[in-house]
Amino acid sequence: MRQLLDECARAQPADKRKVADNLIAEAGVHTLLAQEYIYPAVERAAQGGEAIEHASRHSGEIDRLAEEMAEISGDDPRFQPIHDRLQTLLDEHIAAEEREVFSELQKIGGEELVSIGQKMAERREQALHELANGAEQPMAGGGGPDT
Repeated sequence: MRQLLDECARAQPADKRKVADNLIAEAGVHTLLAQEYIYPAVERAAQGGEAIEHASRHSGEIDRLAEEMAEISGDDPRFQPIHDRLQTLLDEHIAAEEREVFSELQKIGGEELVSIGQKMAERREQALHELANGAEQPMAGGGGPDT
């Protein structure tokens, strides 16, 4: 997502919308994967409620800003401030996940982490396919720790 934010910042106003649409899709898929796989795994591993709450709060605000961005054109004067706030939040979210959530995930055995990673990769592809075929957002429940 950082790469898409950088690309969006460099894009001409006419191209910002397409890049922003990709960013919005990736943000939605990231939230979906976190909710279906990462947060349940952290809860099982270490009762990481505080880490999950913090990461989830960031995800909610990132999703809200992405929705705002989806409603405006790339040359709208509101676009750049939303982009900048989104970039700041994304940096904070990544730092929080690396510091809090990933440290909890390290408590899970290697085989389970590999399995979760494989399931997440499959679910990501499925979610992106759903979006490419016209879904406004990927369907929840298309995966999860028990699938």
